[in-house]
Amino acid sequence: MGRLARFGAGACLMRQGETGDCVMVLRRGHVKIENRDTEGRVRLLGIRRPGELLGEMAFFAEGRRTASVVAHDEVAVVKIPGHRFLRFLYDHPLVQGDILRLVVGKLHKLESKRLEGGPGTAVPRLLRVLVEVAEVYADDPASGSLLVPLTQEELGQLAEISGPSAHRAVQALRRRNLLDPMPRKRKVLVPCLRCLRAALSRQICGEDINGCGGTGECPER
Repeated sequence: MGRLARFGAGACLMRQGETGDCVMVLRRGHVKIENRDTEGRVRLLGIRRPGELLGEMAFFAEGRRTASVVAHDEVAVVKIPGHRFLRFLYDHPLVQGDILRLVVGKLHKLESKRLEGGPGTAVPRLLRVLVEVAEVYADDPASGSLLVPLTQEELGQLAEISGPSAHRAVQALRRRNLLDPMPRKRKVLVPCLRCLRAALSRQICGEDINGCGGTGECPER
């Protein structure tokens, strides 16, 4: 239905304000979902990985795109014109249900993030974002380590917390051995993804745990 297109890191695949007249399927690489406010400030809203559908929200709303899609690394996509995508959905009603669940899931995730606000929520928010980023970038998000390819500022934007709050949350997670204590050019290293996921699960229950710091002696083993 579509044509293959390749983009280098930093290239804009979809631009905020454009008409949503097509969708794309991400085949290789990662893209950032970014929004620019009226004062020109850019905010990172999300990261997408291979296999995900891009641009469907504006397309179904028959409106203009509320965010831009920017290549984070080398990417390959299949660009599908809107009329062909609609024809495919009409011919495959079961896929319509899949797409509907996809859209509803994204809206539910946005609503959940809005309800997380309040004092003392910076660390839980950052934990959630780090686990989500691990699911996007890590070869095995359930174990191992990961050098997060995002800055602390970008992680704060994903968590919807301020820059200073993000910095304090990073320091708190470092003291708990959930992040490597050594600064790495504004990026963070997760020494043990197993401990990170366990910390998020326990945080939901109102409990805190310390990580193994990469030693393999995980408290949840």
